[in-house]
Amino acid sequence: MTTQDIKEAIVSLIDTEITAIPTVDAEQFSAVDLPFIGVTMTSERISHTLSKAYRGTVEIKLRAHSGDDLSVPALNDITNDLEGYLNADFKTVLNAALDGIHIDYFAPNGGVPQWEGESLECSFDCDIVFQST
Repeated sequence: MTTQDIKEAIVSLIDTEITAIPTVDAEQFSAVDLPFIGVTMTSERISHTLSKAYRGTVEIKLRAHSGDDLSVPALNDITNDLEGYLNADFKTVLNAALDGIHIDYFAPNGGVPQWEGESLECSFDCDIVFQST
């Protein structure tokens, strides 16, 4: 059981919900898909007695650019849709995607959008409690 499994499952589930816009970087060296989703996670064992139970935080970052065939209202819709998806029964969907790990608690604390010119970075902080099975 690793937190990497949880992070990969989160990215995979969110990627199915968000429209990808293929773009070329400024130097035209490579093609990328926007919006970009990144997940970081910290966790710690709840106690020595509960050796397979962990609590932690998950930070989900959405990065996008309104100049890449996405308007500002479209990006706002994407962040609202993502927040709604995480607030729905995401724990159940996440559990179905994992093997050997059970999510007991998953609670998003809302998204914080930060615009810098035409670039958007929106962070969603979530609390998580999970255990290996």
